Amino acid sequence: MEYKIRILGQKIPPGIQRLFGNRRIKMEKLYNNYPDICVSKKDLKANYFPSISIKTIERRLDESQKTKEFKDISFRTGQKVLINVRGFYLFLLHRERVRYI
Repeated sequence: MEYKIRILGQKIPPGIQRLFGNRRIKMEKLYNNYPDICVSKKDLKANYFPSISIKTIERRLDESQKTKEFKDISFRTGQKVLINVRGFYLFLLHRERVRYI
C-alpha cells in the first residue's frame, strides 16, 4: 500500500505496469475516491459509503477507537461526530486484512 501511495499522480513505468497489470491502476483510482476531509455520519453514508448503514458506521467507529493507529479518525465537536473519510476507508481495509489472518 505504501508504494501505491508514493507513485500516485505520476506516470507508471512500463515494467511495473506489465508486472501488475491494470488491477494496480484501478486500486490507485479507488484510493483517490476518498478525500482527506472530515464529514458527519450522514454525509459519509450519503456521499461515500451508501451501502453501509448509520448503525454499522457507529460500530466501526467504536472498533477504531480500540485500535491504536486508527484512534484519531473521528472526533466530537459539541454534539456532532466528524469522521475523516480517508481514515475510515483505511480502517475498513485494515479490518478486512486482519480478519483473514
